Amino acid sequence: MNHPFDEANASLTGAQLVVQQLDPQFNDSIPAGNIVSLNPPSGTKVPRGSTVQIVVSKGPDTVAVPSVVGQTLDQAKATLQSVGLTVGGVAGPLAKPVVATSPPANTPAPLGTAVSLLLG
Repeated sequence: MNHPFDEANASLTGAQLVVQQLDPQFNDSIPAGNIVSLNPPSGTKVPRGSTVQIVVSKGPDTVAVPSVVGQTLDQAKATLQSVGLTVGGVAGPLAKPVVATSPPANTPAPLGTAVSLLLG
């Protein structure tokens, strides 16, 4: 596992096995395009012509950081949480609205990412 699909496909077809690619899955630790799982597992002896099912990683599940500029801290927190992100550090006067975020709006970020807010 965690090998590129093309490499595994070439090895398996070279061993006269049939590759069946199943639906890709999000995976936080295996890069996109690499193998998440094999069925039967790697190292299992099977007859030639057998089918090996492969699940490929889509990489981590990501969302675009929403624009929260102009929102209060509480509004920004609710907006970020609604898409699966959290508030990281907060800088600036708490009574002022958000003027910037890090990462910036529209940047793809893995679910659970902490977004820092600058108030001003």
